[in-house]
Amino acid sequence: MISLLLRRNWIGRLHLTLTLFGLPCSVCIHAIRPSLSSSLSHCYMTSQIFRSITTSCPKLNKTSDQTMPSLAAPHVKARCQEYPGSKVKRLLVPDDKVGWSRRWPEYRPVGYTAPSVLNKPVWADPDIGSFSPKFNTLDGAVDRTSFEGCYKVENGMPLNPCGRTGLTGRGLLGRWGPNHAADPIVTRWKEDSKKGKVLHPVSKRPILQFVSIKRKDCGQWAIPGVGDGGSRGASLPHAAAGVLRRGVKLVGRFGGGESQNSRAHQKTFQFYRLSGSATFTLSPTRRQVFKGYVDDPRNTDNAWMETVAVNFHDESGLISIAESVGVKLLPPRKKITVMLIGNHSAGKSSFINWYVEEHIQRTGVAIETQGFSFVTSGRKRESLTGNATLHLYPHFKPLQEFKGVSEYLSTEICTSRQKRFSLVTFVDSPGLVDGDMKYPFDVDEVILWLGDLCDLILVFFDPMGQALCKRTLNIVESLNETHGDRLRFYLSKADEAGGESDRQRVMMQIVQELCKRPGLNKCGFDMPTIYIPNPNKVRDLLVQLFSLVTVLLQPSASVPPQPSRCVNQIEEVCRTVEKTINQTVQNTLNSLEKDCELIGDAITETLASDRLTSSANRRARCKSCFLTLLGFCVPLALMALLVLGAMSQELLEALLGREGTETLSLYLVSGPASARRGEGGR
Repeated sequence: MISLLLRRNWIGRLHLTLTLFGLPCSVCIHAIRPSLSSSLSHCYMTSQIFRSITTSCPKLNKTSDQTMPSLAAPHVKARCQEYPGSKVKRLLVPDDKVGWSRRWPEYRPVGYTAPSVLNKPVWADPDIGSFSPKFNTLDGAVDRTSFEGCYKVENGMPLNPCGRTGLTGRGLLGRWGPNHAADPIVTRWKEDSKKGKVLHPVSKRPILQFVSIKRKDCGQWAIPGVGDGGSRGASLPHAAAGVLRRGVKLVGRFGGGESQNSRAHQKTFQFYRLSGSATFTLSPTRRQVFKGYVDDPRNTDNAWMETVAVNFHDESGLISIAESVGVKLLPPRKKITVMLIGNHSAGKSSFINWYVEEHIQRTGVAIETQGFSFVTSGRKRESLTGNATLHLYPHFKPLQEFKGVSEYLSTEICTSRQKRFSLVTFVDSPGLVDGDMKYPFDVDEVILWLGDLCDLILVFFDPMGQALCKRTLNIVESLNETHGDRLRFYLSKADEAGGESDRQRVMMQIVQELCKRPGLNKCGFDMPTIYIPNPNKVRDLLVQLFSLVTVLLQPSASVPPQPSRCVNQIEEVCRTVEKTINQTVQNTLNSLEKDCELIGDAITETLASDRLTSSANRRARCKSCFLTLLGFCVPLALMALLVLGAMSQELLEALLGREGTETLSLYLVSGPASARRGEGGR
């Protein structure tokens, strides 16, 4: 899949990105702290410096210089002067008066609960006077225990275990007491095209990537998480499912000397390696990295945030996760595919050479391209043929079903980074001719099959050759029936078509011939004129100047013909390719969004099925234990009866007494009912 450019006007919308560990990062740096505070302040180290990535925003913490708490004091953000989302001012709490153990009779905090909480949404508690919550225990479906241990309750209201904040009530939080959250930290190792780990150029260590989001309220990067809906045990799967469902707007972030936008546009990103919520049940590589109190600006004296942060390391990727839950996904391709078709000597190979600025394809008057040649970028110059090409492009393996095609497949890999070549794979097709020309395979069917997989199809008409080749027109008509939006027509070698009137006449003939076709007569044709810029333009000008001087010195000499002026729209082809790249990105993102929804639903169903299966297994185990116990008890009872029946009357009376022996005899002979009647008669 093609990496999407980072656009500044996306602030306020949710994005997922892969942020690189160990590279210079200018986002989410709010404080330099030597410890991992929470999911809202996850730290990593770069060059011996800890930089925190936090979901709390400095813009929301408008604390003046006079009221700035010390960084060494507890919950600094929870004592910010202005409560977020409001104009309510907290009471200033000095560092030495934070703890509840410090006496402070003059402490008169401000009371505030946000209107959104007072409207009684489903995720919020009622007012403290209208119900009786059970603190420090499981209160129905709501877990009111704290990761920090037992907290104090004063006048029926819980007290923040980390001390005073200068504000009572709940603020923006829904629960009285602890408000549980969960933060899944989904990570993976950065890999190259050969699935090898990429090493940092300085530290020579593998680069770790993780999933982060861009907050809508302040535009800062943070670890994705979820608030508690009542049970903190269900928070992590829910959080990971949210990460998976929102994981479609991706941006590659790179550090280094080049422009960030330029780097992002040149890089490709493999979304199918992103981990999702299935990691919670399908991957054993998970580790809890933090559990406890969160220093959050929304905290108050009576309501505070707590979280569990768990690292889920992805070793399999989205495709493997989808397969494990029965969803089949097609991995997005890293590059778009552009196929060039046209008559013999239409300039297809010459255009590819011009685009990559290297002489990759052979050109000439003779038919140089007899098969299909794939031209792509790579780290080193290579040439592949036959099955090696199909191994490089697995989605083209069905070409083996066409007789004779495999022997005429080739791949040219070059190191060019010109234009957008790193994001494009060109397919150079054989020159199409009429007559007795025999192809070693069914070229028409192969081109039509490739048209289904290509993102863009460029049709070149040569004004000096067989521009009206029937084979070309037949293929174009067939492609237009299913992929008309991918076709683009160009008059190639326009500089060799004579004057402007000659070019217009040739274009008119081509358009008229196309309009005669039933499948094409309803299409509007736009046919820009293109030609390969002459690299020897200066030399040609000198030759023309010399010819003019010769005419002036020799009046009898004839005036050489002046080259006609022809508008070269070859840059329009480059813009079309770039536009196709952007459209492919959007289409891929839309497909990924649907795929993520499918995987999320499948994971939810799998988890529900697992719960039902687990419950059924527990019932089956209980039933099995009961039957096993019954199977032991029945033989023991029968054995006891046999032993008692074999004992003499005197021995029974000695062991049980006379009354006990008579009662036992009644039970064994007549049953419990007769025994009770016998006792009643006595």
